Amino acid sequence: MKVAKRVSVHEEAVPCEDKDVLQWTNEQLKSIGQKELSGFRDQSLCSGLPVLHVLEAIGSGPIDRDLVTSDDFANCVFVISQARKCGARVYALPEHLQQLHSKMILTIFVCLMILHYRRRSTIICTE
Repeated sequence: MKVAKRVSVHEEAVPCEDKDVLQWTNEQLKSIGQKELSGFRDQSLCSGLPVLHVLEAIGSGPIDRDLVTSDDFANCVFVISQARKCGARVYALPEHLQQLHSKMILTIFVCLMILHYRRRSTIICTE
């Protein structure tokens, strides 16, 4: 399943394969000093926190860290909600994060990547 085969920014094609999304995600995490993901089945994704960190890295606005708890599922609900609130068109559910559904997790990061590029320039997604 591919969300987007190609992302075009100012008519310049940017690859959007799984490995490219993982690389972009890890660049965002690294930029704020967070641990990189080994893949979209990385155990740390169960908590939802890597998604939160990417939201912070792309400057999605203020995030109330007091709402982050030790309950992984509650955190997954929170980060999906925050991503949608910031304008990302996330269709994945908190359960997808907690149960490590890699393809649905991939779509979350693709949506965040699109949001990031959209804020920086004009973007066109093609299938």
